[in-house]
Amino acid sequence: MSLLFLRTTTALLRSSQRQHFAGIVVVPVQRSFSSKSSDDGKDLTRKQFAAIIAKQTDLSKSKADAIIKTLFDTIAEKVAEGKSVKIPNFGKFYSVHISERMGYNPSTREPMQITSRQRPRFRPFQAFKELVNKDKED
Repeated sequence: MSLLFLRTTTALLRSSQRQHFAGIVVVPVQRSFSSKSSDDGKDLTRKQFAAIIAKQTDLSKSKADAIIKTLFDTIAEKVAEGKSVKIPNFGKFYSVHISERMGYNPSTREPMQITSRQRPRFRPFQAFKELVNKDKED
């Protein structure tokens, strides 16, 4: 774990996550400098996902990986075009328009105009929510 030094106070962080030293906010940050992330068993990588699909469908791992890459590239492309992508019993990927607004440069505190932009969003469908919360209800 390394430390990230911020000169401005951050209201978004919980007080337990920040420490103050001489007016500088110190925030602990997880950083991985290697190309391989730590395998703590919580995250499913694309290669692991491809191996599962390959095993269940009798495809090679490379073909399953190509299918996954194509799927995610297509979703990202359509959302970037402003279209929504609905996957039954899973969720909807879409983008929302964020209007132009006034903000502040955090280092100089000068007012500045923040341009409008599109932000990607995901809305899980009810069936997916129920599946995720199934173990928590018991």
